[in-house]
Amino acid sequence: MKTKPYLKILLFAALFIQGNAFAQTYPVYLCGNATVILKPTLVTINTGEQIVWVETTSGSDVQVQSGTTQNYTTPTNLTVGEHSYKVYIISAAPNSCPGDASAIYKIYKLPTSTLTLATASLPRYCENAGLNSTMVATSAPASSLPTGVSYNYTWTATKDGASIASSSVGSNATSGLTNTFTVNTTTPGSYALTVAANYEVPSGSTLKSSDNAGCSEPASATNTVVVAPKPGQPTIDFQ
Repeated sequence: MKTKPYLKILLFAALFIQGNAFAQTYPVYLCGNATVILKPTLVTINTGEQIVWVETTSGSDVQVQSGTTQNYTTPTNLTVGEHSYKVYIISAAPNSCPGDASAIYKIYKLPTSTLTLATASLPRYCENAGLNSTMVATSAPASSLPTGVSYNYTWTATKDGASIASSSVGSNATSGLTNTFTVNTTTPGSYALTVAANYEVPSGSTLKSSDNAGCSEPASATNTVVVAPKPGQPTIDFQ
């Protein structure tokens, strides 16, 4: 039996909506022990009125703050995952007249992660061999990351103990949660490379981290690649 054209359109629309339901992004992401201050906006709050904050995570309402303090600061020990909140106001006179609750506001607490750096594929090569050496850094989150969240990798380098730009040593590229640095310099020397990684959130969102660096995870090791000079060019003589 053939599917009628309009049924195909409805089916496509349903699948599109369902697929995008899992593409949730958040205005604020937290990592580490970072907090965010939530505040009621676009409303006049009169003297003596009570502001009530409610956490609605997991579909159940839990009052987390009530009083004349307008803003609510999330705790430092939020569990990993989505957290949602709403706020409403109770009038001062009479004091039993609550206003409508705000729309739900959602934030996301990111998991901890571990960064590892694999041994260089070629710890030593000759300057004229046309070879290179690769090293792979991998960030492993303690639980799956939400849509649009990834890692930004930063490499630092030294040559014979002196700091140099990593771009003068080679280049790196990211694939999924893994970043590969390729050492391709032909200048002899001993090159030590270290990598750090921090969270990167969707454009338009804010990341609040307890270390002010995107909850960066230091590498567990530094890799060294030696580019050996080619032997000198001899001449021929006789004796």
